[in-house]
Amino acid sequence: KKNVSKETKSLQNELFKGIYHNINMLIPKSEKGASIMITSCIKNEGKTFTAFNLSKFLASKGKKVVLIGADLGNPDLSKLFDQKNKNSKGLTNIINDTKNHFQELFEDYKITNNQFDTLFVGTETTDRINIFDSEKFDNLISYLKKKYDYVIFDTAPILFMVDSLELLEKSDYVIHVFRKNFSPKRVVNYVLDYKEKYKPKNIGYVITDDSKPDRFIDKYGYGYGYGYGYGYGIK
Repeated sequence: KKNVSKETKSLQNELFKGIYHNINMLIPKSEKGASIMITSCIKNEGKTFTAFNLSKFLASKGKKVVLIGADLGNPDLSKLFDQKNKNSKGLTNIINDTKNHFQELFEDYKITNNQFDTLFVGTETTDRINIFDSEKFDNLISYLKKKYDYVIFDTAPILFMVDSLELLEKSDYVIHVFRKNFSPKRVVNYVLDYKEKYKPKNIGYVITDDSKPDRFIDKYGYGYGYGYGYGYGIK
């Protein structure tokens, strides 16, 4: 990952330009910031990579960006930062704190790196009930949209976690990530189903690529990856 070629970096930059252009075309101009939810169906499709690098790209364009770790069940965002940030307090600590004001807590817990701010999931992840369905969460996001141009959520895979579905209606734009040679084709049906049921305001799709074999492809992609109570059993 540290030895990415200049050609690859240039290609990635062009691709993120395309995403940025499409977002600007779909989200109306406003004085307040836009919230962008980045999700996938199963683990290891590249949603965290996309969320991190989109945040970095937007920041390079002079935009004020905050990236929020919203994968409450299996947070991976800290892996892209120094290990010392692995157990940092964050979103769950803010929502569960009944004594301190959320604005002060956010300023205490956020970290600044790569020209944008990041709020990790936090250390209180065992009780996830109503994190995204709380008034305090809504107030926090309203505050952040006044402070930043873009609020980006790195969410849990949407096929397994109801938490992610709760964020759909609170996001101005949804980016669903698939991974070439990894994502099962049948999960597209689930994406189409949730698009029809929840009717997100704007939705786009990103396909990531990794030419190397992945040890998770059999375990998650075609075994455990879907058919998890949604009627998409393997035939």
